[in-house]
Amino acid sequence: MKDGNTGIYSWVTITDVDITKALADSSEALQTANVKRRIFYGTPTPPYDKGDLWVEATYPVGTTKTDAVNNEYYSEILYCNTAKALGSSFAITDWKLSNNYTKTIGTVITDLNGYKYIKDAL
Repeated sequence: MKDGNTGIYSWVTITDVDITKALADSSEALQTANVKRRIFYGTPTPPYDKGDLWVEATYPVGTTKTDAVNNEYYSEILYCNTAKALGSSFAITDWKLSNNYTKTIGTVITDLNGYKYIKDAL
């Protein structure tokens, strides 16, 4: 803007409430997007963050049983406990068993079979 007395041009800050609000809203949306968790259905590729999930996890490919001690999983749910940046390599040790539902179901069935005598008594 040109000063009428001096003839010197200078910048004048224009405050637009709507633009200021839009910028604040977009910044908040970006922050929210940056903390969302991902769900992987195949072998994850970085980037991945702590808390991301890997469902139907089977590792190594072709595994038919779950042996978490040896990092072998079959149709499990795993969670990420070590974040990896884009360009990093996948490591199975970045993932941990989220639950033990396949073994738990097997245990329940075994327990129910143990109560067969009750069914026979009825």
